[in-house]
Formats: sequence, structure tokens, C-alpha cells
Amino acid sequence: RLTPCDTGRVRVAIATMTLVREPGEAALLESGLADLTALGHRVFVTDGTSAPVFAQRLAQLGGLDVRRSAHGPGLVAQVQTSVEAAERSGVEFICYTEPDKVAFFHEGLPRLLDALPDDDRVGIVVASRSPRAMDTFPPVQQYAERAINDLTGHLLGAAGDYSYGPFVMRAALARAVLAAPLDVGWGWRHFLFGTASRLGLGVRHLVGDFTCPDDQRGETHAERLHRLRQLEQNTRGLLRSLDDAAGQPGGLARRSPRS
Repeated sequence: RLTPCDTGRVRVAIATMTLVREPGEAALLESGLADLTALGHRVFVTDGTSAPVFAQRLAQLGGLDVRRSAHGPGLVAQVQTSVEAAERSGVEFICYTEPDKVAFFHEGLPRLLDALPDDDRVGIVVASRSPRAMDTFPPVQQYAERAINDLTGHLLGAAGDYSYGPFVMRAALARAVLAAPLDVGWGWRHFLFGTASRLGLGVRHLVGDFTCPDDQRGETHAERLHRLRQLEQNTRGLLRSLDDAAGQPGGLARRSPRS
């Protein structure tokens, strides 16, 4: 666990989201969320269109702040709701992760939460897979994610894996998440990375052997199409953040992070 800062403010909160599409997912997500709460940080989770009984079970876990989307339907609106609630809680940093990365929670996430940036020029620390770990993922997923990683690295001037998922950001960047267009889907993360770069806040990579779970190393036709859609969304999110014609999204301006 992190040590509270000198002012007594809790340093970090966790933001995530859930959407149960089939019965098997409910148990996995509940297990992941239980692991997140065990880390001792406040966890904000926005549930999508899961059955009401699932949200009720989440509320019984303890340590979770369970919400419904305040920004409309869809993935981006869910993330925005959780991130906004975390920022309003007064923390200095917000950790985002998907709730199903159970293996990562036991070793990778504590490392990430210990890697909060002490350089005010760094806005985000991203959990990044090592080349060996990337090789354990399905072929089309590797292709799509290597492509967007290369593009993002070239455009932001910092090579690395931007596609694994979990990261920690300064709470001031919550406004960048809230400015993400609702139609970019999973591209909201790359929209955030690009926006942070435009604001003069760099991205640091925490590299680890974050391998693919054994039961996820196969790849169906539907999963290949999903990865292609993600590639399109990620590219669109990055483009929207860097397009000069769009101006600074949401009236964002550089400000010093909270101390």
C-alpha cells in the first residue's frame, strides 16, 4: 500500500468498469474486483448493462463505490463516470485498469502503484509488456497492438507498449478523459495519451513480463474482428487528440499537479 502524502490526502484511487455479457464473466469480474479492493485503495466502478443482481453483488463486496453511467451509454461514458468520481474524491493519482486482469493484480499492480511519478513533467505511468510477454498473446492481437504501439511511440516520442491496459495518471488529467469523444471506444486511452503529450506531460513505461493467461491464448474469428475494431478505435482516438484543427479538447490547459 502507498503511504499517504504529508497533507493526509489519500494518494491514489482505482477507476474501472464492468459489463457482464455472459454468465462466466460475472465470476471473473467479481474475483478481480475483490482483488482490487484488497489492495486497500478506494475503487470506483461503473457498471454497464449488466443484470441488476450483478450490481447488487458488487455492492456487497465492500470497498467498492458502484455507479451507473452519468455520461450516457457505452464504454467511454462508463470510464468517464468512474474517473470523474475518483478525481472528485481528492486523490493525487488515479489508476485505471480493466477488472479482469486478475493475474496482473497480484504482482504487476502493486508495482504500478509504487511507481507514481515524482517528476511533474510525467503525467502517466503505463504498465507495458516486455517483448517476451507480448509474444504470448494471440497473433492478430499482437499485430494490431504492435501497430498502434509503434504509431503512438513515433507520434509521442516515447517508444513502448501503450495497449496492455492498466496505467496511473495524475488526477489533473481526469479532464482529458472527460473530453474523450464517446465514439472512440477503446481509443479513449490513446486519446488520453495524446492529450497528455500536447499538455507537456510525458508517458513513462513500467515494463514487466505481463503475459497472456493460458486460457486466453487462442483466437476465434470474432476475437480477431474485435482486435481490428480496437485498432481502428485506438488510431481514431490518437488522431483526435493530436489533430491541431480540433484545438485543445475540452478547454484543457496545463496546470501543476496537486501536491
